[in-house]
Amino acid sequence: MLMLTTAASDVDEELLNRCLLLTVNECRELMLEVLLQVSEKSYLTRLHQNAQLLLRTLKVVSPYTDRFTFLSDKISAAAARWAATC
Repeated sequence: MLMLTTAASDVDEELLNRCLLLTVNECRELMLEVLLQVSEKSYLTRLHQNAQLLLRTLKVVSPYTDRFTFLSDKISAAAARWAATC
């Protein structure tokens, strides 16, 4: 595998015949859009975490747990059964 990086806009003709050429768009508008999206994601993450802090834990009890049946030949079902008994 050969990887070549360059800031040059012109690439050797021989390389173009033998390599896959990937380009990057570094225009100012694109960079500002990326920064805006990152900032918005950070804001939404903080908002969600703050909302979670307002929640309180509730214990959920089902009167029908003795009627639940689980397949024992599936790992995920066995894990769910173990989790239900804890």
